[in-house]
Amino acid sequence: MSNTPLNTQYADAIQQRIDQKTKPVGALGQLEDIAFQLAMIQSQGKAQAVEAITLSQPSLLIFAGDHGIADEGVSIAPSAVTQQMVLNFLMGGAAINSFCRVMMWRCR
Repeated sequence: MSNTPLNTQYADAIQQRIDQKTKPVGALGQLEDIAFQLAMIQSQGKAQAVEAITLSQPSLLIFAGDHGIADEGVSIAPSAVTQQMVLNFLMGGAAINSFCRVMMWRCR
């Protein structure tokens, strides 16, 4: 299986559209990079660059782990807090769960 390189013919138009939003250029950091990449992918094979990015089944994935850093005394909370937070995510009670419900995203 091979990956075909993206056609970059719309790269400048897409970047200009991102930069012209009401914000300082680059203020959204990696989110701007992701928006650029999605717009580039969705513009492939089109007569012009996409006007808006569409996500058909957006999902938010949460990763958590107990890596032992709390034992070193440099963490802001003990590892028990991580366990509580993960349980709250699983029960749908965290702020991110509410955000996902409002946006109709899957939260895993």
